[in-house]
Amino acid sequence: MDAALTLDALCTLADCPKRTVRYYMQRGLVERPEGETRAARYGPRHLQQLLRVRELSASGLSLERIREVLAGQ
Repeated sequence: MDAALTLDALCTLADCPKRTVRYYMQRGLVERPEGETRAARYGPRHLQQLLRVRELSASGLSLERIREVLAGQ
């Protein structure tokens, strides 16, 4: 991992609430972080995934369809 971000930092960069990030992880749309709880760290890949999900969601796709799109990449 190139850079280590906290969940707070990731949410700030993506302009997205923590609850949403956790939900996307639970749904398998964003990968889980390295480490657990307070030691969890996120990298550029997590930010890229999060921004892609938000972009697809803003275009009107359902989360299920987004999962299909991401699986096809």
